[in-house]
Amino acid sequence: MKKMLTIILTAVILNGCSAFAPQTQSITVVTNVPRARIFVNGQVVDPTTLSRHGTIEVRRNQNVSIMATAEGHKPAIEHIDTKLSQLGWLDIVFFPLAIPLIGLAFPGSRSLRRNNIAIELVPLD
Repeated sequence: MKKMLTIILTAVILNGCSAFAPQTQSITVVTNVPRARIFVNGQVVDPTTLSRHGTIEVRRNQNVSIMATAEGHKPAIEHIDTKLSQLGWLDIVFFPLAIPLIGLAFPGSRSLRRNNIAIELVPLD
């Protein structure tokens, strides 16, 4: 009985690795126009954040839409989809008998398909 309880508790504790992963993921955004305005999911990004760090923190379990605009240029948009992360796969493969795949309910079970985005703005004709 004690051995069975130990096995069950171990499975419950180990399941849901994704629950302990960060909820956000860093992405790097660069453009060919130095003073371009960057929007992530419709929200403008503080230019000092990009110039100082070059990265933006976004939720790892949500698709991201990035738009760049600059005076005299056509706006450009990039989309990043999510995929099942390595921890999500571990939750599925190694711990299917514990609380059924609870880790998949957490943001850590997903990750963005790309971390580096280069947006080219084309001058207006």
